[in-house]
Amino acid sequence: MTTTTYDYKDKGKDYGDKDYGHDKDKDKDHDHRPKYFTVSGMKFGDTDNDGKKDGNEKGLPNWTIQAYVDRNRDGKLDKDEINKGWAASDTTDDKGDYSLKLKDDKQYIVVEKLQTGYEETKPTKSVLAADAANLGFGPYGYVVNTKYDPYHKDFDHKDFGNHLKGATVSGTKFNDKDRDGHQDGNEKGLPNWTIKAYKDTDGDHILDKSEYKAGAAATAKTDANGDYKLNLSPPAGGADYILVEVLKDDWKQGPTPPTKVLDKQIDDLGKYGYAFNLKPGDNLTDKDFGNEKKKDDHGHDDDHGHGGYGSKDKYSLTASATNTLSTTPTIASA
Repeated sequence: MTTTTYDYKDKGKDYGDKDYGHDKDKDKDHDHRPKYFTVSGMKFGDTDNDGKKDGNEKGLPNWTIQAYVDRNRDGKLDKDEINKGWAASDTTDDKGDYSLKLKDDKQYIVVEKLQTGYEETKPTKSVLAADAANLGFGPYGYVVNTKYDPYHKDFDHKDFGNHLKGATVSGTKFNDKDRDGHQDGNEKGLPNWTIKAYKDTDGDHILDKSEYKAGAAATAKTDANGDYKLNLSPPAGGADYILVEVLKDDWKQGPTPPTKVLDKQIDDLGKYGYAFNLKPGDNLTDKDFGNEKKKDDHGHDDDHGHGGYGSKDKYSLTASATNTLSTTPTIASA
């Protein structure tokens, strides 16, 4: 019987038709782990913001999903790992589906490239390190590891849900007594005034009859301090809006706002307001409205703002009427 000897350091070398140090048949029986595996899922618009895909919620196309090797296996994607490049990347199809093919026996972090105006509702696991927080990725994702699950061929249902952010517009309604367009310390806010926003569908910065008849996109009443806030839901690409106030009797608009947004009078809306484009996540402030009381025939303000005249105005009217009467007595003839 011939015996072949070899040094330990040569273990595994092929001597002729023998592979010393390995039992190929045994390895074949036990090596069921795939060389590659896939991570797949759907990207959907979570319109009701509940973190679940409902029947009426559609997949979102053209979103980028990427997987990075979690080199230090800490479950967080850091800047250094991002700089080394992604291991796999895919763009969601028309149905919002994606699929990533990854090498086996590594730990990966799967994230999405966040688009403007959206916020994540699914998943809910935070996977970004502090130094990667502002690099354009959604803060939540998935950690997948085949080392601890060697016979799991694929990882599916790794879905991403996103909700389109709302937008706000706010400001103050005030009594602009000196008509300078600014709220001074002695000029109080005006409560219980109505502020409305309409969609400017033709983008001409003028509110026309058809846009008015379509109804207000949002309405708010000023509070005790004259402040208001409108909540709007612009589409992903943004939309044009026109902001106006509902005028009250015995009040007129001052120099704030300065932009004429009505060519023709529409009901009781003020002709001056604001025209702007609004995108999801926007928060516009300082959209103020300054008004002054109309003067009566004698140059006095209406003290109460309810129409008619205040007490001082009544006195003025009486005095004026008395002064026009003759003070010479008339003697009737016998």
